[in-house]
Amino acid sequence: MKFNKKIVWTSVIAVALALGGIYIASRQNAITHVIGDNNFEGSEKEWCDSLLDKLVVIDKKNCQIGKQKISQYSLTKKKHYAEKDRVRVVGYATDDNRELMLHLSDGNRIAVGKSDKKQKSSQRTHKVTFIDYDNNVLKAEIVLQNKNATPPIVKERKNYRFDKWNKSYEHIKSDLQIKALYKEDNTVTRITVANVKVQPGQTNVKVPVKIANNTGILGMTWSVYYDDSRLKLKDIKNGKAFKDILTLTKAGKLKNGCKCMWDGQQIEDYQIQDGEIAELLFDIPKSTTSGVYQIKIKYEEGDVIDKNLLPVSPLIANGKITITH
Repeated sequence: MKFNKKIVWTSVIAVALALGGIYIASRQNAITHVIGDNNFEGSEKEWCDSLLDKLVVIDKKNCQIGKQKISQYSLTKKKHYAEKDRVRVVGYATDDNRELMLHLSDGNRIAVGKSDKKQKSSQRTHKVTFIDYDNNVLKAEIVLQNKNATPPIVKERKNYRFDKWNKSYEHIKSDLQIKALYKEDNTVTRITVANVKVQPGQTNVKVPVKIANNTGILGMTWSVYYDDSRLKLKDIKNGKAFKDILTLTKAGKLKNGCKCMWDGQQIEDYQIQDGEIAELLFDIPKSTTSGVYQIKIKYEEGDVIDKNLLPVSPLIANGKITITH
């Protein structure tokens, strides 16, 4: 019996698509497959391998992996991907229901249709985690072996600038944790409390407070924190850098958490200088035991302004009094 070839192939295709599976047709020595509604040439494995390390772009209407448009798909976690997100295909495997799943570098998965046999990528992958200075995770991604990870955009850090990553994120060969390294911004205004060493019973112990990179501070309020059961703050004096420009007003009672305020009317550029802005005077009772006692200063947002009445956020380096017998 003779069969109409066109009718036979049409029937085969219709049955295969109805089953949600794969059909194979010979066309000039090429093998054409369909997974769901996704057409491709070559074997399933060859097609899947061709998608590895390709960027994934998904919007409301389309899914594209590299140059391949995926007409039928579903995401484990629904989301959109732009090219700038740099999300890639890093693996594939069939699940228990023969659904072919593409594994993405961010941990998400794309289901692209039923497979006629079990598939699993053989390429090794590694987890790369980018962390910030405080060990908070900035980004974690899966990377194919010997491929490059994609570092995240580093968030702004007050008074510091991003310098580099502590390890290379290229040609990954193992699981890695990569940390962001920063450098202090040398243009930032800094206020530093000195460290001094004394003995019990000493009086009029001077603890200088200095400023660097003064942008022309015209007003400032901060509080002094210390152990007032061990140290006695007897006075706060205006420093040379502020003395002829800003008026110092201090709390009537000097104790832990007391405030002091500098205020001025105007300041000319030639008057702006670095150096000592305050001198803290302490008495050390004879009964004070040996140890290290912190001297801290703190200000609130908006408590420091410059000559243009703009807020300044100085970097504070606290000091200490070390008492030895």
